[in-house]
Amino acid sequence: MLEDISAFCFQSRDLQEMLARAFMYEILEISLHFFFFHSRDLQEM
Repeated sequence: MLEDISAFCFQSRDLQEMLARAFMYEILEISLHFFFFHSRDLQEM
């Protein structure tokens, strides 16, 4: 019983890490897009 609980906690920790990493990549991607579009607008001015 205890082993099942510890295994589940370990899996959920991996899941949280995956979600956090995916979230970080999303923010990075959005900020990169914003930066490139913004710099392009500045160059046109």
